[in-house]
Amino acid sequence: DEAIADCSACGSDGGAFGAGVLRCVSGAEICVGEVPAGTEVCDCEDNDCDGMVDEDGTPGICPGASRCVECQCASACEPSEFGPQCPTGTMPSEQPDGTCFCTRDLCDDATCAGQTVETGGTVQCAPDTAGVPTCVCRGPECTYPCNGVVCADGLVCNPSSGRCVENSCLSLGCPTGQVCDTASRACIPDPCLTAGCGSDEACRMGTCERSCATAMCADGEVCHAGVCSTDLCAAASCTGTEVCDPGTGDCVADMCGGVMCPDATSCDPVTGRCEVDPCIGLTCPSGQECVEGECQVHVEMPDAGTVRPDAGSIERDAGPGIDAFVDRDPNNRVLASGGGGCLCAVPGTSRSSSGRPSWPGPSWAALAALGLLLASRRRRR
Repeated sequence: DEAIADCSACGSDGGAFGAGVLRCVSGAEICVGEVPAGTEVCDCEDNDCDGMVDEDGTPGICPGASRCVECQCASACEPSEFGPQCPTGTMPSEQPDGTCFCTRDLCDDATCAGQTVETGGTVQCAPDTAGVPTCVCRGPECTYPCNGVVCADGLVCNPSSGRCVENSCLSLGCPTGQVCDTASRACIPDPCLTAGCGSDEACRMGTCERSCATAMCADGEVCHAGVCSTDLCAAASCTGTEVCDPGTGDCVADMCGGVMCPDATSCDPVTGRCEVDPCIGLTCPSGQECVEGECQVHVEMPDAGTVRPDAGSIERDAGPGIDAFVDRDPNNRVLASGGGGCLCAVPGTSRSSSGRPSWPGPSWAALAALGLLLASRRRRR
């Protein structure tokens, strides 16, 4: 199916909906990652994708005699000798046509993010709760991202993003103690939990190996699975549109320009093909993290969070209407999650002579600290 699903943009983008990307799912081309059109409701969003917002004439948009006013269904004020009166929790709002309606304050994003919403005794969204998304504003209402989202057959709503994604661990991730099997796209028990690796060893899908973070490779060598070997690209000098083929050391055209890859995969710049993210299934020792399939020293950016240069941690420019994000478990392993189904090469990034992306680094202070650390051992690559 490689030539069928080209990950081109599909669906509509704007208002309460969002575009997705075309994917081949169970033998059919489906728009994955979109927030589909729904029923028009009174929330200042174009829910039915007809180019109009909160059409007052839409059947059922507001119940009874209420009207759609200020992104909410509101009842008319009750006149009295003391002026217009409204129920507790609402206040009179005079409209340009002279009418008066009882309205409540609109949802505030920051306040909503700190709230908890339950339905039927189940927590649907809450702040800082594992496995539960943060609540979001929908007009005046604070609710959960998947509220009212209806997906096509074969897709499910991603609870974290509110987008329709493939129903597999590549899009939804796995519970603690499990890892995504990229072949079956199902969660399996994490074999590294029982592998018995040492505290300074890495574990790759149940196999213990030396960590490249502590490998003492000589100049002109590169580390793979804790073993040093000759780096054919060490002396390569490629142009901005070229990458170095690590198998030959030759400069070749970068084949990943504009290529969009499914969840948990990244584009090989030499072939242009989407390959499974090599960080999936790799557990690194404490203080290290997976970078391009190998354990490296974990670097902190002052005032800016953690430098995560692996493809799975991109949180910007991930394609049309796509929410790209990853989770990490306590073992510093990338967990496939989120997203609309495709990731692309990030605009504005360059690739090094070895064909690997060159990402924005930490501040000079962080680089200086890292330099002191690296000075204590020979260069690995």
